Amino acid sequence: MAVATEREESNPLSLLESSMDIKLKSDPRRVIREMGKVSISYFQVPLITLEGVNGLPSIFADHLSDEHEEILEMRLVKTPDERLITFTLPSRNFRHNSSVWNLRFPVGDALIAEFGIGYEKREKVTLDSEIMPVILSAIESSTPRERGVHDYKEAMLMRVKDIWTEEEIRRCMTAIDLAWDHHLGQYRKSGEPYIEHPWEIVKDLLDHSGQSADAALITATWIHDILEDSDKLSQPEIDPESGKALVRHGVWAYGMEEWLAEQVGKVAAKYATLMTRPQPDGIEFVDKAKANGQYYINLIKYPQVILLKMFDRFHNLRTLEFMPLENQKATVESTIEKYDPLFSLISTIYPEAYEYYKAEEVKAIRPVAQRVGIDYDST
Repeated sequence: MAVATEREESNPLSLLESSMDIKLKSDPRRVIREMGKVSISYFQVPLITLEGVNGLPSIFADHLSDEHEEILEMRLVKTPDERLITFTLPSRNFRHNSSVWNLRFPVGDALIAEFGIGYEKREKVTLDSEIMPVILSAIESSTPRERGVHDYKEAMLMRVKDIWTEEEIRRCMTAIDLAWDHHLGQYRKSGEPYIEHPWEIVKDLLDHSGQSADAALITATWIHDILEDSDKLSQPEIDPESGKALVRHGVWAYGMEEWLAEQVGKVAAKYATLMTRPQPDGIEFVDKAKANGQYYINLIKYPQVILLKMFDRFHNLRTLEFMPLENQKATVESTIEKYDPLFSLISTIYPEAYEYYKAEEVKAIRPVAQRVGIDYDST
C-alpha cells in the first residue's frame, strides 16, 4: 500500500525513468548500446499483466486469435530525447502479423501512443494517464529474453518509416522474416545469433553510406547469406558417381533469384544472388578456384553489391578474434590482396563509406596481423 501511495504522489515520468534504469542495468548482457547514446534491452511479460487497463487491453483483445502467444515481448529504449516502450504480441507463425504498441514518452511532454497490426500502418491513440501504474508493474514483473524477429522488424521500421514507401517496407519486412527463418538456430563463432550479422551490416549502411533511401540494397543485406548458408536452400547436390551437380549452378541461381524476386523485388533479389558464392558443380565450375573467380566477377557488376560486400567484410573483421588462428590469417591476407583492390573501385562513388571502412579496417586488422605474423603496415 505504501508503494502505491508513493507512486500517486510522485511524478509518474520520474517513476518510469527510475524503473527503466533499474531494468536496463539489471542484466548488462541483455543491453544493446547503439551509437553510444541509446540503451535497449529486451524482456517478456505475461499478457495478463495488462488486463483491466483503460484502453490498452481492449484494443489488444480486439485482435487476438489462436495465432498469438500469451506472452508480450517488451523492449525498453532510452535515448537523450525520449523513452520508448514497445509491447509486441507476437504470432506463433512468423509470417502472421503481430500486434504492436509503441508508448513514447518525449522528455518534457505527455504520453504518445501508437498501435499497429503488422508493420505497414500505425494508428495513433490517446491513453488514459491511469495506465502508468500498470506500465510500471509490467516493467517490474518482466524477465529478460533474447531478441525476436519482431524486434528486428520494429528497429528497422524506426529507421525508415518516414523515408520508404509502404511497398518498400513490406518487402524489407519479408526479407527479415526470411533471414530469421533460414538463420534460426545458427550462431556465429562469437556466440551471437547469426541474424546479428546482417543487422550490423544494415546499421553500418544506414549510418555511414547515405543508403537510407536505397531500400533494395538494405533489403538484400538481410538475406545476402541465406542462399549460401541455409540448409533449406542448399546449392545443387553433387552426384557421387559422376561428380557433377544434378542441376548446374547457373540454373539453380536463376531459380533462386526468381523465387526471391517474388517476395522482395527484382533488384534486391539480384543483389542477394550476386552475393552468393558459387560452389563447384562439375559443369560450370570444375574446381573452387573457378567458382571463386566467378564470385569476384559477380561482385563487380554493381557498385551497390561491392558496397554490401565491403561492410560484410568489415563485420567479419570485427569478430575475427573468435576464429581459429589459421582462419584469422587467411582473412587478413584475402582482405589485403583481394578485397581491398575491389573496394577501392567504389571509393569515389561512396567516399564517406569507403573512408570509414578504411579507417576501421586498420583498427581491426593491425592487432590480428601482428598476432599471426603478418607485417600489415608494410603491406
